Amino acid sequence: MTIISVLRERAIATPDNDAFVFVDYDARGAARMAKLTWRQLHSRTTGLAAYLTGLNKRAEQRRSAAISAPPGLDYVVGFLASLCAGWTPVPLPEPQGTVQDKRTGLALLDCAAEIVLTTSEAEQAVRSTLAAYGRSRVEPILAVDALADLYPLTNDDVDIHDCRPPGSSSYLQYTFGSTAAPRGVVLTLNNVERNLEHVLRDYFPEKNGRTALPGSVVSWLPLYHDMGLVLGIFFPLLTGCPCTLISPDSFIRRPARWIRLLASHKAPFSAAPNFAFDLAAARISDADMVGRDLAGVHTIISGAERVQPTTLRNFLNRFRPYGLRPEAVRPSYGLAEAAVFVATTKAGTPPQCVDFDAQSLTRGHAALSNAETERSTRLLRYHNSGDEPLLRIVDPDSRTELGPGEVGEIWVRGRNISRGYHNADETANREQFRAVLRQAHADTPNAPWLRTGDMGFMLEDSLFIVGRIKDLVIQNGANHYPDDIESTVKDFTGGRVAAFSLLDDAGERLVVVAELKVAAAADQSAELDVSTMKKSVMAAVSRSHGLRIADLLLVGPGTIPKTTSGKISRTPCMKLYTADRFERIKASP
Repeated sequence: MTIISVLRERAIATPDNDAFVFVDYDARGAARMAKLTWRQLHSRTTGLAAYLTGLNKRAEQRRSAAISAPPGLDYVVGFLASLCAGWTPVPLPEPQGTVQDKRTGLALLDCAAEIVLTTSEAEQAVRSTLAAYGRSRVEPILAVDALADLYPLTNDDVDIHDCRPPGSSSYLQYTFGSTAAPRGVVLTLNNVERNLEHVLRDYFPEKNGRTALPGSVVSWLPLYHDMGLVLGIFFPLLTGCPCTLISPDSFIRRPARWIRLLASHKAPFSAAPNFAFDLAAARISDADMVGRDLAGVHTIISGAERVQPTTLRNFLNRFRPYGLRPEAVRPSYGLAEAAVFVATTKAGTPPQCVDFDAQSLTRGHAALSNAETERSTRLLRYHNSGDEPLLRIVDPDSRTELGPGEVGEIWVRGRNISRGYHNADETANREQFRAVLRQAHADTPNAPWLRTGDMGFMLEDSLFIVGRIKDLVIQNGANHYPDDIESTVKDFTGGRVAAFSLLDDAGERLVVVAELKVAAAADQSAELDVSTMKKSVMAAVSRSHGLRIADLLLVGPGTIPKTTSGKISRTPCMKLYTADRFERIKASP
């Protein structure tokens, strides 16, 4: 398979069907729509690819072409055209004059982009960012919208390379996590194809021998993120499903836009991280939902960060009156290093949560709890297909495969796995992407395995995820997962929470920073409630987790650092804390 051949097939079979639609909103909230049919997408992509091919005189060296542009159709065309023309596309955010631009600049340095595809609107900001990171000589910087006039929209046959094997066509997917330097995951079309096979198998099981595809795709996810790229570009392209895109900013400003699009499209397939479900449940009013019916929603993936059972319950309760089926919401687990998808819930059934004894989990063993109590931890059950990708739980130190109910690192194996990070040391890549088991069960291959850095366990042929190895809070020899602590605190404070441990002369101290999203935070007359809340939070953490919070900071909304996908950035949060940079909401004397 090549991108060009797929585009050609779509343009011949369904030339006038919508391929991609981008909905933007003006200052008054009125919607503006732009679209490309399959014929137009083929023409614009191959035309731009022909232009880019002329610039790539050393195609065999796989030079990098960064895409740094606002969300929209030009981003889609730029990414596909650079892939078709023999460049290695690097999807990145557009510069916005914020601290996030540092990550874009570092990625541009790491990938050594020789051209940048952007738009007329963003071109100057891109030039400024390149100059700030010593890349002012990068030329050309191409505005995709301006180049559209240089090639016809009706061309059917363009002289561009179309003979490379799928495995040689790659792109760099940068992970913008909590660390200072983003890492570029090298992914091929083979990786993506295999991963989409897994997606089709687990989300759209065959009926009468045919895959029951969704009627459409709806996405507001950033196209430079792994889930946004696969959902918003690759899935529509490889399945032929029409895709409607809006910008992340349009969703954040009015979450109802996303839900309304789901209601107005045929059998839509969509996805969002956990925080978006919280936002939608809290900010979408009954007036927003007048005349809206969600009964036709095919699938909404909840992924990209740990899924909170409380968030799931609140979202389903909020939109069940409008026809949303519980089985349509599919908590999922994945990572960029595996081309996004690894596991999801069982098709056709509502998400299932299981209660485990919290203290047993801290000791590395999963023991069922009789009921949801303060001493239990509620975890989501993920279906293990038993087929590719293979999942195993491994002791991260001894590299010994663990048995059912034993907590260890999640290792993954399959043809969807990346070969490594761009510019990384080969030894480090081999250690993470081609790890070897020292002691494995009879039905388990020794190598190669991807080490995910995530902790979990298998029980009753299901996967349960408990947290990240690097985020563990270790006290009195027991492992505590910050996600669980944060969930307990959030029940009281309502906003984002970051829990982490700091080592000093007295040992490890638990620090919790919590955004206070209640009326008391802005009401000086309610200062006493802050003191009461702190006592309640500390008591709840003690009861539920057997932990003492050494320092609990209540801060204002929007204070805790986040990644570009909305995840809590614990490491930057820790640095702000140690530098005493947080402004605390103080209780009265």
